[in-house]
Amino acid sequence: MLSNAPFLPGIIFEVNIQKTYPVRHIFILLQILFSIFTFSIDNFAQHNERCLTTSLTVTKRIEADQAYAHYHRKHVLSLSRLSHARNPGCQQGPVIIPVAVHFDVGIVPPGQEACAIELVLDQLSALNAEINGNDPQNSAFDDLQACFPGSPTIGESCISFCLAKYDHPYGYGLTPGNYAVTFGQIDFEEISPGSEHVPIDENWSGYLNVFITDLAGGLLGESSGIPGMFNGEGVVIDACAFGTGNLGCEGMNSSNSCGGIYNEGNTLVHETGHYLGLFHIWGDNAFCSGYQDGIEDTPNMTSSYSAYTSCQHSSCSDLPSTCDSKDMYMNYMSYASDGCMYMFTGGQAEVMHASALNAGFNHDTPIKCITPQFPVASFEHEPVNAQLCPNLPFIHLFDTSTGPAENRTWTFAGCGVIPESSNAENPVIQVKSSGILNIQLTVTNYLGTSETYIQEIPVEILNGSDPLCSSCSYQLELEDSYGDGWNGAVVEIKLDGQSSGIFTLNNGMEANFDFTVSSGQDLEIFYTGGAWDEEVSFRIKDAFGVEIFYQGINPPDGLLYTGTSNCSVCGYQFLDSGGLNGDYKNSENKERTFCPPAYFDKVSLSFDMVDIELEQNCIADQIKFYNGLDESELISSYCGYGPVQDVISTTVNGCLHVDFISDASVTKNGWIATVHCKHHCNVVTSTDDEGPNTLKSAIACAEPGDTIWMHPFLIGDTILIETGPVLIDKSITILGQSNAYIINSEQISTLFHIMPQAQLLLEGIQIRGKSDPETPVILNEGQLILKNTRIEDTFSGESTSVKNTGSLYTDGISGIIKIN
Repeated sequence: MLSNAPFLPGIIFEVNIQKTYPVRHIFILLQILFSIFTFSIDNFAQHNERCLTTSLTVTKRIEADQAYAHYHRKHVLSLSRLSHARNPGCQQGPVIIPVAVHFDVGIVPPGQEACAIELVLDQLSALNAEINGNDPQNSAFDDLQACFPGSPTIGESCISFCLAKYDHPYGYGLTPGNYAVTFGQIDFEEISPGSEHVPIDENWSGYLNVFITDLAGGLLGESSGIPGMFNGEGVVIDACAFGTGNLGCEGMNSSNSCGGIYNEGNTLVHETGHYLGLFHIWGDNAFCSGYQDGIEDTPNMTSSYSAYTSCQHSSCSDLPSTCDSKDMYMNYMSYASDGCMYMFTGGQAEVMHASALNAGFNHDTPIKCITPQFPVASFEHEPVNAQLCPNLPFIHLFDTSTGPAENRTWTFAGCGVIPESSNAENPVIQVKSSGILNIQLTVTNYLGTSETYIQEIPVEILNGSDPLCSSCSYQLELEDSYGDGWNGAVVEIKLDGQSSGIFTLNNGMEANFDFTVSSGQDLEIFYTGGAWDEEVSFRIKDAFGVEIFYQGINPPDGLLYTGTSNCSVCGYQFLDSGGLNGDYKNSENKERTFCPPAYFDKVSLSFDMVDIELEQNCIADQIKFYNGLDESELISSYCGYGPVQDVISTTVNGCLHVDFISDASVTKNGWIATVHCKHHCNVVTSTDDEGPNTLKSAIACAEPGDTIWMHPFLIGDTILIETGPVLIDKSITILGQSNAYIINSEQISTLFHIMPQAQLLLEGIQIRGKSDPETPVILNEGQLILKNTRIEDTFSGESTSVKNTGSLYTDGISGIIKIN
């Protein structure tokens, strides 16, 4: 916190301690030592501090808040990799952080809201200048730079703060185009863990939140952490210390109206420094030998220089000193008056820049700060030619619309397509037959402006024996270390003894080529050298992206590889990016989808070994398993070391989608797994009464609790049951879609007999049966659940369609209809 406590001259400690620890060691030591030492507060300002954010408050939060402890540990590890003591560089442009400012109730008088927003903009303009080394007083440091060890430079953090205007949280009275400035809508009594005065509102996660209120006891500011988590918390500033003093609003406390020595807006600069990972420059202790701020290019100090105003120094001999070097009171992380503070060091700037990156911000302007464009709808699809094999009749759609989209709606028609609509960004659809597929995409932006794009796509379902249905693509990657191409060298690929292509790199450092193989073909790779073979290398990857051959520089002429091509996922060895012997990499986000070669099969994964960084709730690294082709249905996720149960697809298409994510630190051995293809006996693909893949065979092979799927190709077809009844002696589900599947049992009296203790759930099924006075269409002695299912009874006389001595439940559009 900040106060107007005067600077008290006192004892000058002359202790000859050199600051020799590099930043990577200091920060790790800080984390350990903060938890076991109680720091004595600065002797010069021990009763009225400018800021409550200290090493001690951070230690307390680490002990009390597990999520913050993990975040802080990752922060410390990332700082250990810094070069330290230099500016981060800004070749790619600044890291951009959206800002929201929240005034407490009563701070801004009615009618002064527009003025308060101008005050905010002026304060942020100053913050951007000062955090990037553009304070008007910076030139004063030219005469003082050599006074400090290593002659530190003015800090330029390469960070830019933008006051958000779009993509606001709901419920705060803001519309698109309004600045993210709220007046009385935040609960200032809901305090962030580890702080005393900083509010938290998780709806405002992803912003630097600046909270303005009247702080008691002369306190001027506080940050919710060193660093902060950007999870809806932020920094709180006393109203009298907010603003640069250039603007004032009638009836409103600000630096302009309150005056004093904290009237240039540097309180926000100081607290933002904390939120981006900086400690007080004197280290919150009164000892030269204490662990200071962990920054290599800031001097050791014992004084906070609270309320210091005697800053008209122009030479090293004039500067005060409390340790082995001159004191950098002009640093923003001291407690000096605003008129005396004007700089960060390069080392401090590097820490702030790294903290911003660690929090997930980058060089792209956040959507919160960009004026929305009118949406232009468009999409692409794979396969592009829409030629599909019977076992994989899927089309993957990719939304390529421009302009940020708040909502999207897909509709599909023709070719027996399912589903008929979707709101997913990149949906996968399934078709039943060849024909014209109509696809319509409507995208809508934040303002409600929408546009629709329509395509009609000719779809062809190939014969299962077509070569395209038993082939796949391998990839040849060519590299040249000098960058001038292969200078006459070539690679030839032969399949079953016939040339499949001759490839070279005409210019540049790399090129990739796809070539088509079929399972079981003899694959041979030949090389013919050129003028500069010492620059040449290449590799072959299979259909699943796994490297099967690598040739380094100076390849010999002739045959280099022989093997057998494989397009089948069954038996495939699934490894992490480190392969059999290496670790996976940091910051990975890898996806892989495995589908069986036949529609009545299902894919499973069995693991020989798993070793993934273990953290609570797997918040660091984890592998996730999903049913189907995308991330819509999570099966399980895992991190840690040890055995993992087999993961088995339970969807109608039999596919598994795997997603692996790792964070920016700590890697492990990964995993070794094998893909298996198993018969999916509970998918109905035949309309016959009995035999393979029929409804009866699926019911017979299903385990208790299983779901039996009706194949989408059967939509509109009729399954004719000629002998019965079908006995249900376990709990199963028969799943269709919107009454699109018809089971006809008119040739027999009773279709299903549900035994006591058994359960049958029918969803999306239409049953046509014919009861008689003695026997019903369904005899239920257990539990029958009808969900969007209709039973049509064609018997014209008196009869019972469903004889129920157990339990009967209906859900959705379900019913029993007598048809005369």
